[in-house]
Amino acid sequence: MRARFPWIFASLSLLLLACGSESEAETNTTGADGQDATEAVDAVDSVDGVDSVDAPDTTDGDDTTGDVTEDDVETPGEAPHFVFGVDPAQAISDAPFPNDLYRSGDGSIVIPKLTDDPKLGALAKPAVLDTVSAAIAERKGFGVVSPTWFFVSRKPDLASLKDNVEIVTLAGLEAGRAVKARVLWSESASAVGVMAAWGDYLMPDSQYAIIIRRGVTAEDKVPFQPEALLARVLAAEDPGTDVAAARAVFAPLRAHLTDASIAISDILAATVYTTEPVLDLAQAVLKAVDGAPLKAIRKDVRFDLEAGAFVEGGLVEGAALSGYFGEPEAPYLNNPGVWEGNRGLAKADSGAEYAGGTYHAEIGRVFNGSFAMPALNFEVKDGKALNVGLKRTGDSVAVQAETVVPFSLFLCKSHDNPANVPVALFQHGGGRTRVDAMAFANANCRAGVATIGIDMLFHGSRRKFGVDPATSLVVPTEADIQNSLTGLSKGDEGYVTDSIGDPGDAAASVAQLFALGNALDTRLVEANLLTIVAENAMVLRYLKDGDWSGVVPGLSFDAAHFFHESLSFGTSFSTALIALRNDFQGVIGSVGSSYVFNGNLPTACSNAAQASGLVFVVLGLATKPLELQAEPQQDFVLSLIGWLGERGDSHPYAPYIWRHRPSGELPAIVHSGDSWDETLFGPAQMTFVNTIG
Repeated sequence: MRARFPWIFASLSLLLLACGSESEAETNTTGADGQDATEAVDAVDSVDGVDSVDAPDTTDGDDTTGDVTEDDVETPGEAPHFVFGVDPAQAISDAPFPNDLYRSGDGSIVIPKLTDDPKLGALAKPAVLDTVSAAIAERKGFGVVSPTWFFVSRKPDLASLKDNVEIVTLAGLEAGRAVKARVLWSESASAVGVMAAWGDYLMPDSQYAIIIRRGVTAEDKVPFQPEALLARVLAAEDPGTDVAAARAVFAPLRAHLTDASIAISDILAATVYTTEPVLDLAQAVLKAVDGAPLKAIRKDVRFDLEAGAFVEGGLVEGAALSGYFGEPEAPYLNNPGVWEGNRGLAKADSGAEYAGGTYHAEIGRVFNGSFAMPALNFEVKDGKALNVGLKRTGDSVAVQAETVVPFSLFLCKSHDNPANVPVALFQHGGGRTRVDAMAFANANCRAGVATIGIDMLFHGSRRKFGVDPATSLVVPTEADIQNSLTGLSKGDEGYVTDSIGDPGDAAASVAQLFALGNALDTRLVEANLLTIVAENAMVLRYLKDGDWSGVVPGLSFDAAHFFHESLSFGTSFSTALIALRNDFQGVIGSVGSSYVFNGNLPTACSNAAQASGLVFVVLGLATKPLELQAEPQQDFVLSLIGWLGERGDSHPYAPYIWRHRPSGELPAIVHSGDSWDETLFGPAQMTFVNTIG
């Protein structure tokens, strides 16, 4: 992702930070229809015609976020300990969490409302906590991208936890594997967080135990002591009915302790929990698009709201290519990439901003058009496109509307006979557009491979949406004023449209993708991210079975030679597609990452200050922005949001690309690059590649 927040975001963040935890941000659930919304939401949710439904109202009378109550204060003389309760109806803060004690017979998670928790009920705005509580109740297991929390009576010396924390896989595809752990501290939740170390991972649909051994001390070096209830739960026998439910949950851990010859008296804290499956939802999304009809390939690239008509792209070939791309100028005659956003960098080398065009020596034709596709994350109501969550229908997902997705196809000069052409499917990074396929297209044409790329959801031509009143199609409406290939703008001499919507501000694209204007409603986040998977799966269907004769007579594609290429967000959010589809003979990914939301956006240098400030205010977090920048996982509420949105994230699907590929057919894969913490976080990127295998 190349995200640069403009001055308005920086100014807004400073204003919000000055207001502190007393600031309130009201969620705009109706966007462009003119209802009131605060500046924080307006700044990231100002897209014409796009609204969101069922989002929480994040305002609430008295804001007590971050307040310390008498329940948070340790009783004088009490030995430091990890909190351990055994009542399935207890508050989350009464025992380690996640915890299978809260799972019902069908796997559903049943917990009291977070707002009723005496220790956690003030860690975010009440409406946000209510939305999170409702989402938890819909799950059948816990997450793999967030910490496990051990609530304490006194802050421990974190150094004393080193070598005293263990994560073991009790059941699942990797049963018996020990996972390396890292430990963090949440000041606002008064809890120790334990999660897989950078470079390691947890598996979905598996059961884990985490144990903390003796040796942990408080900051004043007073040793932590075990809870009596924990010893009863771990004992070989205990007839008490008060611990019966917990003993049933901890039975697999007791077996492990026996097999590993670990003494019960050596354990200070423990939990057992089951992670949620993810493949079933991704497969349901793919099934939905597999059943959608293929329609005629369109020449339309965007919809002009003022004119009430579509704007066509079409075929560029022959002499018209020079006007479309411009011509490269010395000393950059062979630079294969796009200069958009980087022309000023040439000053350091040549002393002047680069004013030439884009290299395209091997490209013979370009077609800009669009595909009609099912919309799984939009519905049309009262002439507006509403961003909504997925609706499961058995083993599939409901199609809620139809949308138009713009694409660019680059054919090579070698494709004089365009039948059975090898092709690479490209997906660009966050804040960018499909024009970034250019560097790949230039390289691919040297091998006789065509390149096709779509604009990611909320990017490029699709950064703004509307509805065509004649057809009720959800249509892209972003303006196309600048040609990113030539550097010329409408009105300049020699200007030719590139038929690609102008990129605009990266923050607006990414904020919509993660539903920041709707308090990071995880239903929307999940639906948006899995829509990226669905739409690229539809492109595959069009490549295999679509009628391309209206684009170039005789054009067809060789299904035995499909490839996948991507950058950053495109790499990350293609993970489920690559894991579950065997269409690609080779995969090239660059700077992908795990934990895209809760391990990157508030942390990576180019995003951290603005993203952490906005998240802090929109959610009403107790953890301050600078603390989020240092370690976003330390915030308890943000960790829950990370879990609840993880079925759209890259990380849970990464082990299924190579390590545990469902089909067993291993594609050739090259993953490379690291953004050096500029736009994504290096340790999370390393984790992504290691998790793949």
